[in-house]
Amino acid sequence: MILEAQHLTYRIRNKVIVENFNAIFQSGAINGIIGPNGSGKSTLLKMLSGIWAPTAGEVFWNQSELLCLPRIKTSQIVTLVSQSPAQYFDYTVFDTVAMGCYMHDSSHAEDSKKIENALKNVDAWHLKECMLSQISGGERQRVYIARALATNAPVLLLDEPTSHLDLRHQLEIWELLAKIAKEGRIIIVAVHDLWAIKKYCEQIFVMDGGKCVASGLCDSILTEDLLKNIFGVRSLETGFHALV
Repeated sequence: MILEAQHLTYRIRNKVIVENFNAIFQSGAINGIIGPNGSGKSTLLKMLSGIWAPTAGEVFWNQSELLCLPRIKTSQIVTLVSQSPAQYFDYTVFDTVAMGCYMHDSSHAEDSKKIENALKNVDAWHLKECMLSQISGGERQRVYIARALATNAPVLLLDEPTSHLDLRHQLEIWELLAKIAKEGRIIIVAVHDLWAIKKYCEQIFVMDGGKCVASGLCDSILTEDLLKNIFGVRSLETGFHALV
């Protein structure tokens, strides 16, 4: 399975948000997208998901152009967990995750089992009867990840998936994503946590000013010079707070 971006560009009026992004994403390991705030990471994920059509360029799924496929088919291939959903409807946790199953031709019993497994994977099964308004922001974030897992989509895009989580759940989610990637799904994560990127991502793409300024294996890309020039820190060991 391969998801490929060719010359992806997104403009709003005369402002370029993402410019000429090219990449090949494969399964087996987590793909990381990093960069400062406003570098185009979230916009890039929306284009890769098919939610936003690029101003120029194309996204291919196994050599088929993603945006040329029916929307229901695209939803079966790619699912996106947004950083902060603009709004949520006050369903139960169980029903929220069930929405991830609606586009699949599966039985009620199969869907129920997928929902249970997804919620257990993110440590949220005990919340299944709660309304979304009754749980915390971090718990909602885990529920949205569970909904994405329940789709069984082969491509999973996540925008800052651990930003609201406590330390234990951050580690558990990263371990879960690594496991899913090894099982054959394509995992693409946009994140600021460089420690997690270094520990869990094999291939990374560095965005700055809407452009991909570096890409490749994590160990060869996260150099002292890159950390200084892009993020303004000296090293990972400083905890990312020692500004240059």
